[in-house]
Amino acid sequence: MKQIAFLLILFTIFLSLGQKDTIIEIHKFKNGKTATIVVLKDQREGYAKAYNFQGKEIYHNYIRRYAGNASVTFTHHANGMVKEAHYSSHPDAGIQWYNTWTTFDEQGNKTGERQSNWDDRTTIPIHYLRDTTNKPYVTPKRPQVIPPNKTEPIQQPSKSKQETIACAPIHKNSTFFVNHSKRRIILNINHAGKDTLVLLKSKASYPGPVYISAQISSPMNQNVRFTYNSTNKKFVIDAVAESFPSGTLETIHKVHFYARRK
Repeated sequence: MKQIAFLLILFTIFLSLGQKDTIIEIHKFKNGKTATIVVLKDQREGYAKAYNFQGKEIYHNYIRRYAGNASVTFTHHANGMVKEAHYSSHPDAGIQWYNTWTTFDEQGNKTGERQSNWDDRTTIPIHYLRDTTNKPYVTPKRPQVIPPNKTEPIQQPSKSKQETIACAPIHKNSTFFVNHSKRRIILNINHAGKDTLVLLKSKASYPGPVYISAQISSPMNQNVRFTYNSTNKKFVIDAVAESFPSGTLETIHKVHFYARRK
């Protein structure tokens, strides 16, 4: 009962505190340099960028969470290079929408771009035609009778070869939350429809959910949602997220928390 009461108190404090913080999501190469970065200032507007191995910017787009929304989702090659940038925009109070998919090779060279939007959508009519042709009646053939003294070899039905479908290897995605500040943080983690409320103490870390994807890493923001705030109203908490490979089939996603005075 004491534990339940404690969690209820934390949840009440969490709801009473407003949250307008900056969220930064970073995916890094194995050498520690930034591959992609998404910055959302005050939960309102920001940008998404991608870089090549030399640090040159190869993609840039604007994102927002007001007047509708505009977002960018990155996927990556096994070497950390951006594989695809999906830009999606939905203006407020309208039915219009806009999507762009920009693809890159493993060296960061742009390989293609396709677009889809409300204005260019097409509707293909489907017509069903009734068959009015007069087909002649075909008399079925009488089966051939074989005399008892004559036999014919019975043909065994050929065995179809079983088709083997290669499954994509499983990619493990591990998440961690690290509090670098001197303040306690109320952290709420949502994964697979389940909420977990955590009181993250100063200089402490918490191992978050582990989820799997097919062959390559899947962005954390598509699988795990989290909200956070300081127990002290005089401080604002900033979050910096980074992702980096740990072996061929595992990616580590870390969220770092820092405190600053209002």
